[in-house]
Amino acid sequence: MLFNNNIKPSVSGEILNQYFQDYGFRKPICNAPGSSLYFFPDGEVGACCLNKTYYSYGHYPDDSINKIIRSKERKKHRKYLINNNFSLGCRECEENLNSGNFGGLLLNGLKNIRDGKRITKMDFELSHLCNFNCIMCHKDDNLVDTVYGDRFLDEIRPYLLTIKFATFIGGEPFLIPVYYKIWHIIMTQNKNCRMTVHTNGSILNEKIMNLARHPNFYIDLSLDSLREGIYSLIRKGGELSKTLKNFYFFNDCMKEKNHTMEISVCPMRLNWKEIPALVEFANHNQCSIFFNHVHHPSYLSLKYLHSSHLIAITEYYKHVLADLPDTTPLQTENRNRFNGLLNLLINWQYDASQVENDTLKICKDEIIGYLKPFRNEFDDLIQVVTGVLPETWTVTKRKYKEIHEFDFFRGLTGIMRMSEDKVRKTIRSFFEIDLYASDDDDFTP
Repeated sequence: MLFNNNIKPSVSGEILNQYFQDYGFRKPICNAPGSSLYFFPDGEVGACCLNKTYYSYGHYPDDSINKIIRSKERKKHRKYLINNNFSLGCRECEENLNSGNFGGLLLNGLKNIRDGKRITKMDFELSHLCNFNCIMCHKDDNLVDTVYGDRFLDEIRPYLLTIKFATFIGGEPFLIPVYYKIWHIIMTQNKNCRMTVHTNGSILNEKIMNLARHPNFYIDLSLDSLREGIYSLIRKGGELSKTLKNFYFFNDCMKEKNHTMEISVCPMRLNWKEIPALVEFANHNQCSIFFNHVHHPSYLSLKYLHSSHLIAITEYYKHVLADLPDTTPLQTENRNRFNGLLNLLINWQYDASQVENDTLKICKDEIIGYLKPFRNEFDDLIQVVTGVLPETWTVTKRKYKEIHEFDFFRGLTGIMRMSEDKVRKTIRSFFEIDLYASDDDDFTP
């Protein structure tokens, strides 16, 4: 029995009822566990892009695709979401629900996909090969060479012949060779399957033009600013003029198919002022807009701004919202998405104010004192660690207590075999460096 009284909803009934009222009641609230597979570049397979590292159905090629589909983890995940419980790696959708950001829910894109025993949708993030070096990207250069070779193509072919939806993510999808093989299989043997490619919009040649013109080949394009300086700062390696030129070609192709192209935006400290212009741009070009969450790196995320900064942003966005048009269904959808982003920021502002009442200053000299007894054994490593630490920074009281009770010998032993870059990232994460901005930090581009 999938409905289980012992599995309690992780979202309040009031919020769920409001969401169902706005978007229509359906069960399960998310169809991903019952109908979808998401392939990550390291071989991990789960339900969607948001729950990697939190909940996995299996690992390819150690587990076959058939075994992953039949896994008890997948069945359990489906059971939890049927009971409106988001605790198995679905925290981002839960956060969007709780903040009223209904338009920002990734699960909305699954509402036309039936939940059932058969896989009808596959999402492919098979490689991180890319021509950009975006400042907010989680791209791992060690995951450029894919584990999904000819064996994977042979194993997945039967599913490619029956699925109804396929999504392709990178890196940059148009640079990933295995995708062209998958597209060929689908286009020649499953002509009713809808393929969606999430691209940075930087590459366009005759082969890609022909793909874009295919009746079931759709484009979603990432765009974070309409100003060259901000765009090139975020999308390192990109040229805004070139991306916009390609955007217009792709958008014309989508319009010819009576399809609305989606513009995907990463709202951050660098581009929060750009968001209204991007909404206007989407409306003008008859595109929908979608706002991603940016949690990491923390120094780019709006989530970890001081509450005073978030108040300034939300007040500005409230004035923008009042002037956004909603005379067409698309304008209404984009207005609702912007309002959802505003609601999310208001929720983050509340969280920030709570954190600010629960923080303490810590200084570098305190940590040096804890590390001093281990200099003979870990001298080079300690130099790297202390090189990362600022003179002072802010941490939660809980973290402050954890640091002062920490076994630093064990900690140094645990990171001594890591690369220097990985050590730096681990230290910044452990010590909550850059996580909480002060009220006098600059947050404008």
